[in-house]
Amino acid sequence: MKKPGCPAYIKTAIVAALGYFILPIDLVPDVIPVVGFSDDLAAIGAALVIAQAYVDDEVKELAKKTLDDIFRSGTSDGLD
Repeated sequence: MKKPGCPAYIKTAIVAALGYFILPIDLVPDVIPVVGFSDDLAAIGAALVIAQAYVDDEVKELAKKTLDDIFRSGTSDGLD
C-alpha cells in the first residue's frame, strides 16, 4: 500500500479484503468448521493475486524489516 505508483484499485482491494476478514459478518459463518474460513481465505487470496504485480524485492525487504521491527527477533529470517 505504501509503494508509490500502486493504483488506487489495488489499495482498495487490499483494504476491502482485510476489512472483510475482520468483520463479523460473512457469507459463510466462521463457526462452521473448515468451510467457515473459506470465504475469508478467498478474499485474502484474491487481494494477493491482484497485488502481486506490485510486490517486488523492495516491497519484500520493507515487509521483512517491518516484521523484524514489530517482533524484534529476526522473525523474517526464513521468508523469501
